[in-house]
Amino acid sequence: MEDAHALAETISSAEAVPGSGWVAAVSASLAAGLVAKTAARSEGWSGAEGARAQAIDLRDRLLALADPSAVPPYDPGRPCEIKVEFKWTGPVAELKDRPGIEAVDPRTIVSRADDWWTAWKQFYF
Repeated sequence: MEDAHALAETISSAEAVPGSGWVAAVSASLAAGLVAKTAARSEGWSGAEGARAQAIDLRDRLLALADPSAVPPYDPGRPCEIKVEFKWTGPVAELKDRPGIEAVDPRTIVSRADDWWTAWKQFYF
């Protein structure tokens, strides 16, 4: 039960970072359910006057985190450069001749493009 209290406190704190999409919605829903269970079973909250109000407030905060418009998507800017350091030289040997890819050293490549997705596709796919 102590872990549920810690989870509820962490998620409801000002430092909590909202997620995006269905992962955040599922996470927020699960956490809201845990908060409600904790409020119902906890000796500290169940006897308190505002236990239900506190659980509802926290549930609403958690569900607000699931709002995809709460935080705009991250944009790394344009043009984009992705630097990748491999543990061995094999991948660099395979990728160095692809367009937009530069072999910096035997284990490192740099992929450059107008946008992040294009830079990613040049070496990942």
